Amino acid sequence: YYDLTRYRPMLYREGGKRIVEPPNSTINYAKGPGDIDFILLHIMEPHNNGEDLVDSLVDLATKLEVKRYCQIGAMYGSAPHTRPLIVSGQSSESIVQDKLVKAGVKSSTYEGPTSILALVTQELEKSNIDTMSMMVQLPPYARLDEDHKGQETLLKFLMDIYGISFEELSSIQKEGDRQYAEIDRMAKIEPRVQSLVKQLEEAYDAERGN
Repeated sequence: YYDLTRYRPMLYREGGKRIVEPPNSTINYAKGPGDIDFILLHIMEPHNNGEDLVDSLVDLATKLEVKRYCQIGAMYGSAPHTRPLIVSGQSSESIVQDKLVKAGVKSSTYEGPTSILALVTQELEKSNIDTMSMMVQLPPYARLDEDHKGQETLLKFLMDIYGISFEELSSIQKEGDRQYAEIDRMAKIEPRVQSLVKQLEEAYDAERGN
């Protein structure tokens, strides 16, 4: 599925031993509260045979009798770091959709090029498997390897929907605050970034009537 000249293998040193780890998608299992269990998929965008990968994911969900498929991710959007991050998404379940709406999550109206993985949701709905998607928009100028504020935002939604808790949420929140404080310092000394932040703030506030 993957072009390894685009997804590069990683070289590690462990106990003096040289380890090369090729990039790949992963599947993990987690026991949840009550009768809720989780299959956690980290799926990278395929470069080849995307339709086969989609079919494999649909087969996996069907084989394991998955009740709800959640597509969760992030993208660079129009949210300034000085405002609450924007989350777009929707659910095929009315109860979950109501929760998303009440939490301020808006359905996306985007039309245009998208990921082949978007087909997974479409194909699962044909099999009567409930679906949900949540995409958090990150500041386009931040370019963090791991945006903890975005993680915190999505985790809070999942906590509400599934009635679960994350022990590490407070540490994620602190790290997110530290990252965004650093972005704020950078924005104040970089005129180009400062101007972009101001434009995004004005558009953000105008859309929300602030």
